[in-house]
Amino acid sequence: MQTDNIDTLNVFMCLRNNGDTLVDTFRSLESIETHFTNYSFHYYIFENDSTDNTPELISNFMQNRSGVYKSETLHTPQWTSVKNVSRTSDMAYYRNAMKQLCNSWNDSSYSLIIDSNVSFSISTISDFINILHHDQSVAMATPFGYIHDSPNTYYDTYALKTTAGKRYIPRFIPSVLKVQSAFGGIAMIRSHALKHSIWEPDSHSLESEHVSFCKNISSFGCVVILKHTRVAWIP
Repeated sequence: MQTDNIDTLNVFMCLRNNGDTLVDTFRSLESIETHFTNYSFHYYIFENDSTDNTPELISNFMQNRSGVYKSETLHTPQWTSVKNVSRTSDMAYYRNAMKQLCNSWNDSSYSLIIDSNVSFSISTISDFINILHHDQSVAMATPFGYIHDSPNTYYDTYALKTTAGKRYIPRFIPSVLKVQSAFGGIAMIRSHALKHSIWEPDSHSLESEHVSFCKNISSFGCVVILKHTRVAWIP
């Protein structure tokens, strides 16, 4: 972690009809800004097709903050957590559009990607920064994301692929588990790795868009799940 100079922490989000949870998400980000004073926060938020107050909430949050937010009307379906080729293609488009909002990477060591329906805290971000700072072999750190009322159940199995190609987490795992792919609702990535990686839809596959993304990230280091870094998914 840099302590002598201000480092930029890029924060990326894709949003759509997230008014029910977005206030809590932004409140958590405000607490992180207050805690991590050695970072300058730049936000890159892509929103599409919302019919609730999501655009207004984004606009209010971005007042006096650095970064870019963009809204598009695409008339695409709002997908739930289902396996569908069209869903994967749409999500890859949203994620890439989100990333393209950032045109300055040189002053940023780490970037954060956040889904709006996960709860996270200062300790979540501290865990991510610590592993990336102390282990140069790690390019992307993800949490043990669980369903809000089932703390021992890893929920994001759609994006999960272990080193053995499995879609489930074994009961007993090390504190840092290397995987082929994972997300868990929030992830921190070395900014130079994110800059050179994209989400690639596969028209013949039902895999999550994160599988291709993590494959690209793996060119820069490993993807890991931090066993003791717990975040809750709020359906």
